[in-house]
Order: sequence, then C-alpha cells, then structure tokens
Amino acid sequence: MVKALCIPSVRPDSLRKFLRSIVQLNILQDWQIYIYFQCYTEEERMDIYNLYGHIISGDIVSSNRVAPYIARCNLMDVFEADIYCMNDDDAIFMNLVDYQTPIYKILNDPKCGMISTNWVRVNTPKMMARKRYEKEFKTQNIVNTGGGLLFSKRVRDAILKLPIKAYLYDDIMLSLNAYISGFKNYRYLGSIIEHNAVMNGGIKTLYKRQKMELLPAQLINMKKTTDIYPHANNNYHMPTSSDLTEVAKNLHKTNYENL
Repeated sequence: MVKALCIPSVRPDSLRKFLRSIVQLNILQDWQIYIYFQCYTEEERMDIYNLYGHIISGDIVSSNRVAPYIARCNLMDVFEADIYCMNDDDAIFMNLVDYQTPIYKILNDPKCGMISTNWVRVNTPKMMARKRYEKEFKTQNIVNTGGGLLFSKRVRDAILKLPIKAYLYDDIMLSLNAYISGFKNYRYLGSIIEHNAVMNGGIKTLYKRQKMELLPAQLINMKKTTDIYPHANNNYHMPTSSDLTEVAKNLHKTNYENL
C-alpha cells in the first residue's frame, strides 16, 4: 500500500521545521513524501534536499505561486497512491499524531470520504488543555485540512474528474467535491499536530495578490465579509456544512446510494 504525504510549500523555514519534526519523531517511514516547491530559489530547494532529501520521494517545482487547490490536485495527479494525506507547510508533527486509525477506517469503509484530523495552532499547555482529544470520529460534511486531511485513491479519482480552479478555500472545495460525489466526510479527534495557521507568507499573502475563484454558488452559499483584500472574490467568509445548498445535499444522497 502506497501512502503519500503531499505538501504544497512556499515557505522554506516552515517546511524545514515540518520535515525536521518527521525525522525527530522517526515517523512516516513507510510513507512517500511529495512536495510542491513554489517560488523557491534553487539554493533554497537544494538546502531542503541536503537536509531532508532522504525522506523526500518526489517533487514539483514552480517559479510562481500556485493556488492551493490547483497545487493539491497537481500533487495527487502526478503522484499516485492508495492513501493521501494533505498537509500545509506550516505544520509540525507531535507525538500525538495518529494517521493509522483514519487509514484503517478508509480501508474498511468504501464510502468514507475525507478525514480531517485534529490540531492546535501552538503547542502550549494552555492550547492543549482546550483541545478535545478522543479516539472518536465525528461526521462532518465540510472539513478543513486541520492536522492532515486523509482520503483514498477512490476519492482522489472522483475529485480529479471535477473542475480544477484557483478556488478561494482549497480544503473546503476538496471536501465539498468529495461530499457531492457521494462520500461521507469525518473529523477524527484522536490525532493532534501543531499547525501554525495563517502565518506570514501564507494564504493571506496570496489573497492580497491574486483573484481567487468563488466556490460554486449552486453547491454552497458564500457569505460576504468586509473588504480586506483588493479582489472582491477574496472577501468571503469560509463556508461550513451549514452553508450547503439543497442541490449539494441531493447530489450527495444520490451518489452515496450509487457508490
């Protein structure tokens, strides 16, 4: 069984910390690690390889910034696997990471879609005390990358059949496409990693520079927020499961029965 950890990256310092955590914890030894290097100088990329090339199985290189949804789809299109896990480059693994339990569920439930694992923004006693940690799955139609977004090749194949655009919220769109294809999405509370979300150089920087595509209005309701970014499309709240339309719900029901 081939398991692929896919990481779109625009931040060398963050990626170094992430890969260092994998080496230090001595985990994911039977995984393939694939990286989408964006806007890296050749010196920066080779520095990553000099330090962690022994755990990197392959890469895609772009001199330009690529929208996260497109980057993730490119990674899972180029590198075939039985199990995928999508992570951001600002993640840091902790000894509470447990991807094996979600993988077991995916392998034994052909209608299982995306499983979002748990995370904390910063690994401090205060943040950890507030985090619910239980070996439990919660059904949730729309999920986030969180501490890693796991899914099967069957889900990957369904997603790659649908339009690939520079969607505003990539993880929401991934789980939405899995949902309308009939799969059932979950959150798994029994795995926690540190995810330093919304750091400098991340998605906010992209939103300042590039106009993104809104998620399909016939599938999910997008709610306007105050104008923060210069492009109007980028000024919308992140939708949740409660924003799914009846069209999306009906598609899920029909396709679920036909899986």
